[in-house]
Amino acid sequence: MDGCRTWTDWQNVAGGVKVGGDSYETRFVACDNEYGPGKARTGATRLIREDDIKFIMMPGGDSWPGLQLVAERTGMLFSTLLPAGFTPETTMLPAPAEVHPGYDVTGVDWLRAPDQSSGTM
Repeated sequence: MDGCRTWTDWQNVAGGVKVGGDSYETRFVACDNEYGPGKARTGATRLIREDDIKFIMMPGGDSWPGLQLVAERTGMLFSTLLPAGFTPETTMLPAPAEVHPGYDVTGVDWLRAPDQSSGTM
């Protein structure tokens, strides 16, 4: 969380996040879901409805099944540090942000696109 707060401060001092020709101030709002799908769903819904959040970053893992319902319903952009809770039935894939160079959790076979030339993964 400290890193996210620091990044938010840096972005705002630099004029905000630039999207197209516009700049937007960033805000960091924390929500502890205790790695539970139910608390994650409740927290994400509150962040979207009450805090007007436009992007949710999460650690991943056990909380994803609860968040997937919110992502599908709202179209909210989610980013995860650990996509370990995903399965082939995951219908909406958040933007993975791999931060563990020695632990490549995004390299599971079903996340890779099939090789069109050979028909293999």
